[in-house]
Amino acid sequence: MAVNFFRLLTLAIGAALLSGQAVAQTFDLERHETETLETSADMISWGGMGGVAVDRQGYIWQSNFGEYLWRIHPKSGEVKEFGDGFLSASGNAALPGGDILQAEFATGRIWKIDRFKAGERTLFSDEGLSGPVGIAVLRDRGIFVTNCFAGNIARIPLEGGAAEVFATHELFNCPNGVTADPDGNLYIVNNQDTYVFKITPEGETTVFAHLPGGGHGHIAYAQGALYIAQLWNHKIIRLEMNGNHKVVAGDGRPGLKDGHDRAASVTHPNGLAAASGGSVLIHNSIDGPMMVGDRARLVIRKTYLPSLSRSIRKAFEAGGVRRMLAVYDQHASAPGAASQVSGAATVLLQQGHHDAGVRLLEHDLKQAGENEQSLMNLADAHAQYGDRERAKELYQAAAVMKPDDLSLQKRIEDLQ
Repeated sequence: MAVNFFRLLTLAIGAALLSGQAVAQTFDLERHETETLETSADMISWGGMGGVAVDRQGYIWQSNFGEYLWRIHPKSGEVKEFGDGFLSASGNAALPGGDILQAEFATGRIWKIDRFKAGERTLFSDEGLSGPVGIAVLRDRGIFVTNCFAGNIARIPLEGGAAEVFATHELFNCPNGVTADPDGNLYIVNNQDTYVFKITPEGETTVFAHLPGGGHGHIAYAQGALYIAQLWNHKIIRLEMNGNHKVVAGDGRPGLKDGHDRAASVTHPNGLAAASGGSVLIHNSIDGPMMVGDRARLVIRKTYLPSLSRSIRKAFEAGGVRRMLAVYDQHASAPGAASQVSGAATVLLQQGHHDAGVRLLEHDLKQAGENEQSLMNLADAHAQYGDRERAKELYQAAAVMKPDDLSLQKRIEDLQ
């Protein structure tokens, strides 16, 4: 039988290219993956969407720009009604102690919601507010609120009380969302256009960016960048501190499709908050008409931000240990890789993938070189899930590097 060598060569090259493309698409560290959180009950809106907040325990708080505030379990999706009778419940935020602040757009008030007692609330502020929407809590400086009607940013003491004007700008056009970076700078987005503003701790306000698209909903800071919900453009935008921006969810058309980057679709995203240490964005979409008086269902979405830890775990799920280690080899030199690898191994071990977790830590120790933390991470894994003699050997190696660490000596004694 005659063999067409060139045809076989072409097929082989094509298969290799497709295989490489599939790996790149699945484990590209620049990908943002969006999925829907299935909830135990429908959350209904009658013409709008409120804000989204995430407390220290990870619970999601969703208002509907109407009467209601709900608390949603971040994993099970269980919904519990925590407040009703609001007049246009808009933005919200979690206080350091865990209670929730809920803005009431129509009345110019902010309420404090007891996180343990559904239905119980106390007035937090009702002076100096006019169409309050976004809320940012800064532990050492107070509560910052966007006043849509008044066109300014107000500050309220941490204990509550009257709001005072903190910042204004001639281009404020219904300032809506507000967030803060680690240096205490505030970032504001307009609802009626696409301007983004920066406000220093001293109150100096400048235009930070002017993005294409429709008006904005809310904004969140995560992983050194700003994430913005484009309410009227059906997109979530990542805005870098150098001004560059990219779409991380949505293609400009309404929809509720899960997927990565533009392959995912969002409909009128409004509320937006960072969760899980800034590794996940929580935002909402609407399933139905965005018209006053029309019934529509609110949908909670999660967007996972790029991380080596997540890519390693996804690689293991897709192709086992071999694929997992290939992804490690590709990205092990990335900034902050050590903590990401450790985090991935911890999750794998907790999920019962003991061999994979140990293999990952062994590979990391071999490739990155011995250091005290890597030795201890691998030793801990062996002590709990693997070879106790190997654990003892690793602890002893770490003790050589840090002979005064009494906790290491205790671990070695426990393995005798």
